[in-house]
Amino acid sequence: MEKNLGEKIVCPKCKTKFYSMGKRKAACPKCQKDNIIPDGSKVQVKLKIRPGGYNDFKLGWTDGMASEGKTGAIYLNCEFSVLSPPHDGKKFFSLIGLHSPKGPWWGNKGRELIRGIIDSSNEIDDKDRSTEAINMRRLKSLKDIDGTIFHAKIKALKGDGGRWKNELDTIVVNEGVVTPSVESANGEGTKGASPMEAIHTPS
Repeated sequence: MEKNLGEKIVCPKCKTKFYSMGKRKAACPKCQKDNIIPDGSKVQVKLKIRPGGYNDFKLGWTDGMASEGKTGAIYLNCEFSVLSPPHDGKKFFSLIGLHSPKGPWWGNKGRELIRGIIDSSNEIDDKDRSTEAINMRRLKSLKDIDGTIFHAKIKALKGDGGRWKNELDTIVVNEGVVTPSVESANGEGTKGASPMEAIHTPS
């Protein structure tokens, strides 16, 4: 049986011909891929947290910055705006895990990522255990990292429906990189320490 490819469309921008595949708002695959930042690119980005209204005052998750998924996972829904040419103006999205009912891994990676963002934005050596560095890594609220500018390595991968997308790969710090949380609200995390404790590293 012949597959229904939907409506045939000509992109008004690049003139590429493609099929809607039954989608009401089908995006041009060529333009969409051309807008992707090449895998492995290192760029300067600005973080914007999209508030989800979730609070846990005991853990220091205040100001409604966190979001809660259907599975009970808690995370930061993040938008990253690229500041470095030639990709300046482009945006991509990733999640920073705070807690998952499945276990500690996701939340641990999320706290590691938050620490990396702070280190990168303040040009703190990843191995710096000085009192000054420890104090700079302390947060009063998750809102403290909203608007932070830092350097990151970007990955490109195919998402749902085969469409290419960018995600945060690693944070670029003075000594190496910090691995971020997995891009899934169903990831594994922990409802562990408050933001202040989560990024505190004993000397």
